[in-house]
Amino acid sequence: MAKRTNGSEKNRKEPLAGVARRLWAFSGNECAWGDPHCSTRLVTEEGAWVGKIAHIIGAEPGSARHEAWDGKDVEQLRDFDNLMLLCGVHHDLIDSGVTRHDYTVEYLRAVKLKHEAKYRYTVDDIEAEFRDTVNGSLVRPATTMRRYFAWEGLDLEASD
Repeated sequence: MAKRTNGSEKNRKEPLAGVARRLWAFSGNECAWGDPHCSTRLVTEEGAWVGKIAHIIGAEPGSARHEAWDGKDVEQLRDFDNLMLLCGVHHDLIDSGVTRHDYTVEYLRAVKLKHEAKYRYTVDDIEAEFRDTVNGSLVRPATTMRRYFAWEGLDLEASD
């Protein structure tokens, strides 16, 4: 566990289980920045993962927007609603000591929601379509070789 110099435990930890996967799924492989739109790819054609997970409310005292944290649940700092996926330039921009005060918690949450909404809709639709297809299918496992080869008399090819 990471410790501060005074020996206390740091707030900044890896995202909660599954959170990073959700961030990447709802990113559309683009930086979440939207004013103006940033089309920087977060995974390059060569396969390099260059996206950075950014805290909306900073995890550590003195970090950007940390004063907005209520100080109660440290786990909320690494939950999906407090993290967003950005390119390196915008990640550093919102945390820079020079510009961090230009980007409020409310503003960053709005940027995140607007960006992810495009991809959340698509993922939700795919999942719903998959569930509808699976729920509408009756799967009868073959319990005998005769049932396994039952397709033979139906003018079907083995690949069908």
